[in-house]
Amino acid sequence: MNEGIIEKSLNLIKKVDSLVLSTIDYEGYPNTKAMLKLENKNFDYFYLSTNTSSTKVKHIIRNPKATVYFYDEKNFIGLELIGKIVIINDEIIKSKLWKEEFKIFYKEGKDDPDYCILKFIPEKGNYYENLKNYDFKLR
Repeated sequence: MNEGIIEKSLNLIKKVDSLVLSTIDYEGYPNTKAMLKLENKNFDYFYLSTNTSSTKVKHIIRNPKATVYFYDEKNFIGLELIGKIVIINDEIIKSKLWKEEFKIFYKEGKDDPDYCILKFIPEKGNYYENLKNYDFKLR
């Protein structure tokens, strides 16, 4: 694995607060949404939050394959990570990731049944910069 590309990829992830998540809908098409990145541990995992009642969660239950995309619009740099996503119901993790500003989405706070944590686990990636693509495997 090219360590320079891995380092550039991790720097891009650190630099941005949001990402684009694509799941697979009921007909096999990608369904894409912009989301906030809550936490990540390098390429081990990424935590996101969403509504339990969302269509996205229904897609994930049916098919856990997903893609996340990070980008630096100004410098035309992108990182695609492909992997699987799971729904986390662990109350300790949900509490740890809770932010008071989430109350706009979850009126009952961190105990709102509609507050859901997603854990994305990437398996491979593609880094794009200077008109070049660099593929790499993570698992």
